Amino acid sequence: YTNWQTASRSIAAAVKAADTGDTVLVDSGLFSINSQIVVDRPVHVLSVSGSAQTVVSGDNLCRVFFVTDPNVVIEGLSITKGNSATIGGSNNYGGGVCLLNGGTIRDCAVYGNTATGTVNSANAGYGYAYGGGIYCGVTGLIENCVVVSNQVKGGQSFGGGIYATGSVKVVNCTVYTNAAYGGVNGMYNGQGGCGGGIYAIDGVLIENCRVSNNVGQGQSSMFPGYGIGGGIFCRSSTVSRCVVAGNVTVSGGYCTRGDGAAHSGGVYLHYGARMENTVVVNNRAVGTYMYADAYGGGVGITGDSELMNCTVAGNRIEPGVGADYYSGGGVYATYGVAIENTIICSNSGGRVGDENWYAYSNVTFSHTCASPLPDGDSNLSDDPVFVDYAAGNYR
Repeated sequence: YTNWQTASRSIAAAVKAADTGDTVLVDSGLFSINSQIVVDRPVHVLSVSGSAQTVVSGDNLCRVFFVTDPNVVIEGLSITKGNSATIGGSNNYGGGVCLLNGGTIRDCAVYGNTATGTVNSANAGYGYAYGGGIYCGVTGLIENCVVVSNQVKGGQSFGGGIYATGSVKVVNCTVYTNAAYGGVNGMYNGQGGCGGGIYAIDGVLIENCRVSNNVGQGQSSMFPGYGIGGGIFCRSSTVSRCVVAGNVTVSGGYCTRGDGAAHSGGVYLHYGARMENTVVVNNRAVGTYMYADAYGGGVGITGDSELMNCTVAGNRIEPGVGADYYSGGGVYATYGVAIENTIICSNSGGRVGDENWYAYSNVTFSHTCASPLPDGDSNLSDDPVFVDYAAGNYR
């Protein structure tokens, strides 16, 4: 396969024939596959004409790429209609692309893929699913990608667009209209949908991304289900210089034992997470039935996490009628949180006095503009005087 006259018609065959360090060039066109493309050595899979002209489709029959070598690069492709549920096993990783041990995916459009966790007795009924569009573990780079309209569904579901864990960077990406749908554990336990856009844990950096119009939705059974982090679920990781807008978390529906909840419509920061220089606007946390709780319409932050140099505005919580817990239309902060040099304004939907922000147990504010005025060093409750709030100019 050394020239176009003798080139393979199969990407999988060309990858299998490639030696370490080779580049597999992919011409323009639609490549439909019926089994996943396995890349197990360090090669560069590169389109000639870019993602708009080069489409690889799993036709909803299989995952598209399964990568086991962390030095693989996939570049300039559209990756669509991958379906990891067909691979087998109860827990599924990466509907479109699974970078099992890491790798690089760059300048790609990843859309319309699905990862489904099968609920069965082998996994106590949970059926975990990770990364509807992309799963990246251990180490890697997701750069200049458009990740759109992918989904995970379970069982427990994590990362409708992207699931990243470890030393992974998600940089200059647009992540929108993805969804994480929780399922049911057997007959009894409702489960959660977490990180509708991105689920990032244990060292991930999300930088200069736009994360918008994603959904994290729980499903209830006898026991409740929860939606957490409609845009981003971030644990022990960092969000920097991003825009998080128009995302939503949705509680599970009616159940007989306990109340479902919608938590952190925009971003959930947990266990030492940090968010900086980021705009979080027009997100919602929605309780879908009577008594369903809702909190943190923009940001939910807990567990020694930090919110620095951010703007949180125009977010909302919408609890069910008769809900017990509903606070923090903009920010809901608990347990060892630091909030510094941040604007929290024009958020709504919480209890009287807690519509804009709510803080409990060792939360510190400094150099922050919020109403009501928080205790702490050099805080303000003045109008932040944005250039044009109605037009979305928050400078």
